[in-house]
Amino acid sequence: MTIKKAYVVGNNVKKSLSPTIFRHWFEKYKIDAEYGYKEIKEESFDEKIRSILKERGLVGLNITMPYKEKIAPHLNRIDTDGAIKKLLVKDYYFCSNAVNCVTIKKKQLIGKNTDWTGFGDAYLHNSKKNYESDFIIPKERRTALVFGFGGAGKAVVFSLLRNLLWKQIIVCDRTFDKIKTIQGVYLPTLGEKNFFSYEDYDGVLVKKHLKEGLDTKERTKLANEGLTFIDCIKPKEIPKQIGKADLVINTTPTNILNEFTNLKIKTNCEGFDIVYQPREGTGFLKHFKPKNRIEGVQMLVYQAAPCLKLWFGVEPEIDEDLFNALYKKMDEIE
Repeated sequence: MTIKKAYVVGNNVKKSLSPTIFRHWFEKYKIDAEYGYKEIKEESFDEKIRSILKERGLVGLNITMPYKEKIAPHLNRIDTDGAIKKLLVKDYYFCSNAVNCVTIKKKQLIGKNTDWTGFGDAYLHNSKKNYESDFIIPKERRTALVFGFGGAGKAVVFSLLRNLLWKQIIVCDRTFDKIKTIQGVYLPTLGEKNFFSYEDYDGVLVKKHLKEGLDTKERTKLANEGLTFIDCIKPKEIPKQIGKADLVINTTPTNILNEFTNLKIKTNCEGFDIVYQPREGTGFLKHFKPKNRIEGVQMLVYQAAPCLKLWFGVEPEIDEDLFNALYKKMDEIE
């Protein structure tokens, strides 16, 4: 009998925590399977990944940097579920081309992005604030500031857009030309046309679309209150903008806040550093009160959970034993 197996694939994955996560679940749920890692250099990615995908017993792959977009040509399809389709932004997917989970099913290679759900679930379970459920307008809407707009940054922005908690999302990237096209007004209650760039933005046009297809005053009010503004800034603007933020997320391997002094950050502002190695991340979280810090290992676990369900049909419980095992492994690595 062929043993089922899965791997994490990347350019520098020998210290990956993914094997610890899945082996913990395999033992807990008595899943007869193996999980390892495949280190691939960029120049040989296409050749190596084709070989891996042919292995007997392979049920899935976790794809990490820098291959989340390079894996796409090797797949039969990328799974964009209803939520992603509903959040289509002017034919521009924030994260659908960045695949971190591959499922092998009936000889089909199916890609999926679980980073955006992983971020949202991690924030939901760790935030000390009242996090509202999807598409419910909270009484007090907030501002989020995101550093970086690579694969992970796109997934984070996409996740934030999925919840009406956020009235404004500010994106900061060193390459401003890369992000300026996403500036605009987003209306999740509309149909296919739910994004208006600032370049095309016209107050009359927005009002016209708000009224189309809305049968009641309540729905009109919901749409009006559900506007989310996406604004982009250059790093030099951080000191002026960070004071607005209720949540600041770092998706880059560096701590950009170290470049500034005397930053005025809200007392209750939450900080989320998705970098998890070393354990203290980039040092980014030191700028926030201990009770308002969310570590990157949280997102790592929550993005892995859907993969276990896709591959083995098991929806895992996220418990303290798993995090204790991960922290122990991190201490060993350091």
